Amino acid sequence: MADASDAPSLKIDVGFSLASLEPKISFELPLKFAKKEADGRAVPVSWLRTWWNAWRDARRGLPDYNGEAGAFEQHVRRAEGLKHEQIEINAQSTLLSAADSVVECRPPGFQAAAAVQAAKNGVFGWLKAYRGVLSLAVDRMRLCHAAYLAEKAKVEGFAKSRGLVQEKPRSRISALDRIGILLLASLLEAIVSTILFSEVSEYGYVGGAGYALVVSLANVAAGLAVGFAATYAFNVKKTVPIKAVAVPLMVVLTILVVWMNLLVAHYREKSPFTFGNIFPETAWSGVLLVVGLIVWAYAVYKGWDDFEPDHKGHRDLWHAYEQAKREADGARNHYEALVVAMRANALTELDGIRSQVRAWEADHTARLGFIRSVIRAVEALKRVLPEIKANVAASAKQILSRYRETNFTIRKRKEPELKLAYPARLPPPPDLDIDSVLEDARTAEKMIEQNQTQFERFKDLFEEEVAKRLEEELDKVAAEAEKVRITPS
Repeated sequence: MADASDAPSLKIDVGFSLASLEPKISFELPLKFAKKEADGRAVPVSWLRTWWNAWRDARRGLPDYNGEAGAFEQHVRRAEGLKHEQIEINAQSTLLSAADSVVECRPPGFQAAAAVQAAKNGVFGWLKAYRGVLSLAVDRMRLCHAAYLAEKAKVEGFAKSRGLVQEKPRSRISALDRIGILLLASLLEAIVSTILFSEVSEYGYVGGAGYALVVSLANVAAGLAVGFAATYAFNVKKTVPIKAVAVPLMVVLTILVVWMNLLVAHYREKSPFTFGNIFPETAWSGVLLVVGLIVWAYAVYKGWDDFEPDHKGHRDLWHAYEQAKREADGARNHYEALVVAMRANALTELDGIRSQVRAWEADHTARLGFIRSVIRAVEALKRVLPEIKANVAASAKQILSRYRETNFTIRKRKEPELKLAYPARLPPPPDLDIDSVLEDARTAEKMIEQNQTQFERFKDLFEEEVAKRLEEELDKVAAEAEKVRITPS
């Protein structure tokens, strides 16, 4: 079977690779618990505890009402700070997850025009290289076919110059096997004839075997002579003088064999052989006649088929001719395999690029859905985080105000000159850089959408400038192959 393993393989590279999207980040908004607490009791200090500390500190004459926070107020501020810290940690974790997700989802940029140009360079470079391989295959095919025709002409000229009927030398077994087969046929006839001759021979089976052996050898020798004369006159030397000698010899030997076998059959019957009494009268004598003629006819066939003389140089010429024919067939089959493999390789690669673009589109659809979920989560974080912080601050402020006011009411009774004052508030915690993460996510979303637009453009350009032109070139190669294809003669 011819192969095309030496043909260049087409691999279209558009210069764009995309790792599969396998998000390992479980992206959620871990602020639900914090928001739930902020909506209820953001700072974990109960009303009863606030009242108790206010009453107890009032009895002790605390706090100093000089703007400094007392022990209870410091405890509230620590609780407020811890709550803010927890919120900040949750928010920062959310933002880090979002930033990692954006990095993972952001694809490399894709430019349809550049990708199509890269595909064209690869395809038409491959076409040029493949045409070179085809050209070499055509040259080899023509050379091998010319060599085949030359060897064929030699065989035909040899056969014609020697008057051979067939150009191919006869295939034959060894000389020993050929003679052995004829001796076996003679022996079989002798065995049959011995049984029949023993009935009329005065020496019994011994005499019958002697008669039978002589007759069978005579039949084989005469048949071999007739067959050899026929093959020599009609296959080897087809000249008129040879035929003038061979044909009468064949006729005479045939008549003698028939006459001998008829005479033997009548001898067994002990009846005279005359023109009025040609054929034997008994069935066993007829069997003896038929067996002798069958062995003679078989010897004629073997003399015709197995004993034709060889012509010096005939087999060498024929072997060279067969070798040239095999090389010519191999070169032709190799060229045809190259043409078939060229189309198969090209169409397979085109389908591969189309499948690859479909995979890119599916991947970008998944990326787009994921990055939009990131954007929604970050926007939710941006919206809810100030609300959570405000709830915590309001909760702490409410506790501190209740504490001071309850404390002031109790102490006012003993200290009429006392004036209500509130401790200084803690500075608000710094805001997280949510906008930069959100901007990166929207940039990634825009890049994905741009790639999707470029994929659509690439498909149109690829079909028009690459696939269509490549198929046209393949049709041209197929047409050229039909013109240069050499039909074996």
